[in-house]
Amino acid sequence: MLLLDINAIVLILGGLLAVSALIVAKRPDAQNVIAKLTPWQTIIGIGLIVLGVINFVRIVPHISGQAFIKNLLVVAADLIVCGGSVVLGAILGMNQILEWIPSQQGKQKFYNLIQQVFVFQILLGLVCIAGAVAHFLYRFGLLKFLAA
Repeated sequence: MLLLDINAIVLILGGLLAVSALIVAKRPDAQNVIAKLTPWQTIIGIGLIVLGVINFVRIVPHISGQAFIKNLLVVAADLIVCGGSVVLGAILGMNQILEWIPSQQGKQKFYNLIQQVFVFQILLGLVCIAGAVAHFLYRFGLLKFLAA
């Protein structure tokens, strides 16, 4: 669970970077905080991809039967943390990932894919922050899912 908690913390940071344009538009004084996170954008992006994939592989075997039915919202929050990490990480770490792709055709395909997702960056950032917060609320027992 600790690795998933770390993933959720990093996802909140990545979500803040994703919605930074919206934050700065509403509160111009927040530009200083965002400017401190921006140099870490690529590291946060690559870290999100790695953590998201590792946690997805760790969580999937535990999603079955009664555990899934009784803890549907907990599972949904954890899957948002994992899936959102991979997608948001790809957006934030795009420049480094493009350098790692050897073929020009592969670079172009990845770039086109990210451009299609990029238009949803702010919405994705908000969903990822909400999923990470929900994860912590369930993790610390502040929210409880009541099964019928």
